[in-house]
Formats: sequence, structure tokens, C-alpha cells
Amino acid sequence: MDRHRRDSRQRNGITVRGLPQPTFATKSANSGRRGGARQKLLPAATTYTGAHNETANGTKAKQFDYSNRRGIAAMKSLLIIFVAAVVPGLAIAEPPEWRRYVVPSTTAEVDVPVSIFTEDAGSPEGGIGRRFFTKDRRADLTLQSVPNPGNVSPADFLRKRQPPAGIQYKRVTPNFFAVSSIRNGRTWYNRCNRGKGYMNCVLINYPAAEERQWDTVVTRISLSLAR
Repeated sequence: MDRHRRDSRQRNGITVRGLPQPTFATKSANSGRRGGARQKLLPAATTYTGAHNETANGTKAKQFDYSNRRGIAAMKSLLIIFVAAVVPGLAIAEPPEWRRYVVPSTTAEVDVPVSIFTEDAGSPEGGIGRRFFTKDRRADLTLQSVPNPGNVSPADFLRKRQPPAGIQYKRVTPNFFAVSSIRNGRTWYNRCNRGKGYMNCVLINYPAAEERQWDTVVTRISLSLAR
């Protein structure tokens, strides 16, 4: 579960670099036989013209033509959009907009979905970096560089931080650690990469009920974290 260029500007100690950026045609021909002769009842049709033709048995057949295929395709597209609007479960979310955030003093950097985390919450406590919230504040993301003067290993660093009991996911290597669990109905995910004099970390909190929706986003953030 390890889930988890180039205009730039400086803002509140963070350099932001923009990332390059995620017929209907029917043919109907009915034919019948009357007196040994084949008679075409309906010509090829897609759009009803309002005209009628008399058939051999005296009934009227609606006459169609192919003259308005584009109009029909447009109407179908509008119908799909309408259904997606009134039935939220069918709507397809637009891909998020990503930007690269950098902490110049520590070289920590990570991809941030700025169309999701739209609120800048300032510097985090106990480190150098930046914190962001979603507009409704149901989720947050922190990029943080925590001093590691002794350059201790990720395993020792994690042990000193005294993580909460009951961690559901834990991975520790010589270069990073990643841990995750659920607390008070919220999933929290923390990854820290070993840097020079710092542990560069991302911390993400979001509703546990939305875990599947967040999986791709969290994975990209985690894997984009640079040492």
C-alpha cells in the first residue's frame, strides 16, 4: 500500500513550478412480397421528416432520411451531459491540476493537486514547509522538512516520533518510511524520505469513507516526494 517543469515563483518560502500537463446511423429496410414482387416499405432512415408514404396494404409508413446525423449526435451528447448532471454517481470528475511545490532551504519537493487542496494554511508546526486544505476542510496535506541533525535512520526517526498504536500499514527502508492508519473516521498517511540533515515528509488526512477516491491522488503525492 505504499501509496502512497517550468515557470516558477516564490511564495512564502515555497517555490511553485508549473507542471506540464490527464454516429449514430441506422439503416432500416423492410421489404415484403405482394403478388410475387418485392416492395420496399421503409427507406433507410434516421431522422423523421414528418412525411408519409402509402404502402401496398393502405397503411401509412413514416419516412426518414439521413440528412441530420450531426444533429442527432449532438442531441445524444446533450442527453448524456444532462443525465450525468442530475445523477451525480454517473458524473466523471475532471483530472486534478498538479503543481510542483519546493522548499528551497531543504530541497524538499512534491507534486500537489492544487485543484483539490485549494486553501493555503501557512507553515506547519514543528518544521519547515507548507500546509494545504480542501475548500471544505475535509482533507489536508502537509509538506514538511523536520530537522534530523544526527542523520538517524528512518527506522530510528520513526521510533523517536512515537507513532500511535494500531498502525494498519507500515513500511520502513534505509531511505524512507511510510505509515498509515484510520483514526476518528479519517485515514492518515505519512511518508518521510531521508535527506541531508532533514527528514522530508508528506502528511495527508482524508475521510476514511472516501479511501478509494483518494487512492490515486495519495499514491502520486507519495511517489513524487523528493529527498
